[in-house]
Amino acid sequence: MFKTKKIKSKKSNSINNLKKISSKTPHKKIKRRKFLWILTSFIAIITVFIIWKIIISALPLFEIWFDLMWWFDDNKIKPTKVENWEIKILLTWKWGWDHDAPDLTDTMILVKINKDLKTVSMFSVPRDMYVDYPHWWQGKLNEVYYRWLWFYKQDESKAMTDLIGKIKQITGEEINYYANIDFSGFKKIIDALWWIEVNVPEDLIDTEYPDWNYWYETFKIKKGLQTLNWETALKYARSRHSTSDFDRSLRQQLIISGIKDRIQNMWYLTDASKIKGLYLTLKENLKTNMWIWEIIDLALFAKDIDRNNIKSFNLNDSCFFNPIDCKMWGFMYYPPREDFKWLSVTLPFWADIENLENYSEIQKYTNLIFNYPEIFINPEKINIFNATRKWWLATYFANALIKYWFNIPAENSVWNARDKQYPKTMIYYNNLEEWDKTLEALSLFIFWDQIKVEEPVYSKNPDTKIEIVIWDDYESINL
Repeated sequence: MFKTKKIKSKKSNSINNLKKISSKTPHKKIKRRKFLWILTSFIAIITVFIIWKIIISALPLFEIWFDLMWWFDDNKIKPTKVENWEIKILLTWKWGWDHDAPDLTDTMILVKINKDLKTVSMFSVPRDMYVDYPHWWQGKLNEVYYRWLWFYKQDESKAMTDLIGKIKQITGEEINYYANIDFSGFKKIIDALWWIEVNVPEDLIDTEYPDWNYWYETFKIKKGLQTLNWETALKYARSRHSTSDFDRSLRQQLIISGIKDRIQNMWYLTDASKIKGLYLTLKENLKTNMWIWEIIDLALFAKDIDRNNIKSFNLNDSCFFNPIDCKMWGFMYYPPREDFKWLSVTLPFWADIENLENYSEIQKYTNLIFNYPEIFINPEKINIFNATRKWWLATYFANALIKYWFNIPAENSVWNARDKQYPKTMIYYNNLEEWDKTLEALSLFIFWDQIKVEEPVYSKNPDTKIEIVIWDDYESINL
């Protein structure tokens, strides 16, 4: 009995010892795992916090995150398919609620940004162009948005859809985005920048600029580089009584370029507080279908664009009254007011009250603007020679090409090409590649052969790269 008890006690003691050892080991492992987990979590939290602080110091993302719902609107126009190297944006400015016609889009600028070429083309659409409205009736282009905004009960997206559709019809260009800002927002943006610089092309004196008391004041600005605060910039953008509405549209493009240059020179995109202020100004005064990160991406891209690669275009009536001395962009005219309820309106050439939608000439022009920007940045010199007995042909075709901003020098109107008989109109070019963009653009108008030569055939100026020799088939030229 005694031995048995003794053996049992030894066994029980050894079992108890093993249980104690085995029970201690897992607890130590669990504690170690907990410690490692806590340490790892702590390091991860610190890392995330540091990264977050770095991001916050660069961009006001925390504030932007809570304001993003302003940009999220299911009723917005969905952007059309965008190639990663080009974007088209319709910029519109309206008056705002301190004006008797707050929703008139008196500024409409179609902008194409080519990321591959690093070019920007800005085309102003005349606000007084008389058009057929999208659903019924007729009127000025600047009332399309206004009328359908009220018709749709303040539905911004549907009203802008109608305006974009009409401008697409006029220009023949797809439009990916829109940005609609009122003039109070325009003032706030320039005020946030303190001032902008604009190279004024000529003296401007407007003795009938409307003041805030519904009367008139005189607004003056001198030619040359001028520093403008928001008030002067607004007057420069709005003034039109001493010049045409066509001139005003170009001044508005100068203001946009000045804002771009100012943002770039102030290093706005590296200062979080300035970005935040600009963002809040845009949020309050801008309607758009662009995402906030798309706006930031475009702003970052814009700072690297050379000023010489930003080109401004519009339309005017210079060719209507004096076709012999035609100017660039002369595709419009002022029709008799009695045909349009005594309104002062503009129409494209060949359009009238019975046929308002003859936009073929404008579309050929906008095709060059947006798809051949190289010919405006580095314009090749073109001379035109007349090989026929019709003495006026060289001048006629020179003026026709000048409208599209081809580089035609003053000495083009000569006819010493009559020493040869040509089977058809010819284009000679030298020191250019056959895929040169100016040659490609000319082929849209003159369908005949392009022949490469070592030097100019007729031109006395050796810098002349392209010569057009007109023969009796001139009626086939698409100008």
